[in-house]
Amino acid sequence: MDERCRKIRELLSGFLDGELNEAEQKLVEDHLIECPLCQKHLARLQDLDQIIKEIEVERPSHDFHLRLARRLKQEYDLRRPRPYLPFLNRLIPLAAAAAVIIIILLSTHLFFYHPAFKAKGLKPERRIGVTVELDSLGRVVSADLEHSTGSDSLDSLLLEKIRARKFPHLLEGGKGFPAQRRLYLPLPKDTQ
Repeated sequence: MDERCRKIRELLSGFLDGELNEAEQKLVEDHLIECPLCQKHLARLQDLDQIIKEIEVERPSHDFHLRLARRLKQEYDLRRPRPYLPFLNRLIPLAAAAAVIIIILLSTHLFFYHPAFKAKGLKPERRIGVTVELDSLGRVVSADLEHSTGSDSLDSLLLEKIRARKFPHLLEGGKGFPAQRRLYLPLPKDTQ
């Protein structure tokens, strides 16, 4: 079968149905006179067309459309995802937030109060606030305790130790002297 036969065979269905223009109609007719293979193909198409025309088409009953619509609705209802409890859409985020809060509360309780997590034998370090006035070299010019330790001798001992130290690192970024800074110093271990 050559290229010309392929083109004609593509046009044969339209030729049977009378859908071709005059030029295509003439081309197919001229080719069919010369080509016995295309004649056989046309005969098969005509037989098939006749068989199709002889098939009886059943007409649906008067309530067919109603039954079809009901059946389609049933199928749709079966396959449609249903929210079993509509209020769950609002409840789930609240439950998640409550769970996070409970976890935080339990973990802090375990961390601070459970005996397995407490460091045994350690007391928190007590600190005392001290306001110091420093010169340009970081030496203490004056020092005052914010609160008394309850012992005058301990207060004076702390102030002496503070006055004996230098705090040049506290002067960084300072403007003008004497500079005033607030320190929180640990109490000596024997006073705790």
